[in-house]
Amino acid sequence: MNLNIIGKKILLTGVNGMLCSDLIKYLTSKHANLYTKYFDVNDESKWTEIILTFRPDIIIHAAAITNVDYCEINPELCFETNYKSVIKMVKHLKNEKVIFISSSGVYGNSKSDSFYEESDITNPTTAYHNSKKKAENYLIKNYPNHIILRLGWLFGGEKNHNKNFVSKILNESKKSTLIYSDNKTIGSPTYTLDVSKQIWKLLSYDVIGLFNCVNESENPISRLCYVNSIVKISKLDNEVAPAKNNYFKRAASVPINESCLNHELNRMNLNIMPNWELSLLKY
Repeated sequence: MNLNIIGKKILLTGVNGMLCSDLIKYLTSKHANLYTKYFDVNDESKWTEIILTFRPDIIIHAAAITNVDYCEINPELCFETNYKSVIKMVKHLKNEKVIFISSSGVYGNSKSDSFYEESDITNPTTAYHNSKKKAENYLIKNYPNHIILRLGWLFGGEKNHNKNFVSKILNESKKSTLIYSDNKTIGSPTYTLDVSKQIWKLLSYDVIGLFNCVNESENPISRLCYVNSIVKISKLDNEVAPAKNNYFKRAASVPINESCLNHELNRMNLNIMPNWELSLLKY
């Protein structure tokens, strides 16, 4: 185990995002030397300035446009931010460690009802997931010192964050006794604090590679099951019912299955991601 990570300089992007809200707290508790000022990752001059002045040992590149429907309507901006920012970053690096935050959605619909492993075929169905896969490919081909993390359905962070799915459901519960949820999509709910701890573990062991990074479950979890668990844990009386087809209108053709198994983390005996319901309860 490489304990020398303590005190290393870590540059974060996407500092206003849900993942970084927990990542900053956790890394701060580990006495990491963090750069947490917001900057536009599309501005190459900012990359030049920050890398030259801060001189990071590690970069956690979490910045992205994550609104899948917005990305579908604005593909040029999506690819500029989610893919080309990686090229701009790499131009100014020597051999610093890069952690790139990707998505379980890059697998597309290659499987209908079983877990994806890292070796499975990727076939993205949206502009957002295409942009993430292109960024992955670029790093794999051009920058060996990387960790790529394919994350699941994230929950966590501040309760008022606009991406907070748990808060969204709790707010809906106040408006109606009946909550509709999609019963056709399956995935892996994933706690941002657990991801933060897993990142620290991977950095401590100085590994490289591509990893699924999701909370554990015996079977893929439907969106309906996920919402039911939020309601149950919150001790609410709301009924959760399957939504009819096209109830949730989407611009993007999101994948039906985003459920993953942390095969590579398990293979390397580095998996510390707990059961998803235990983490949801903790959150």
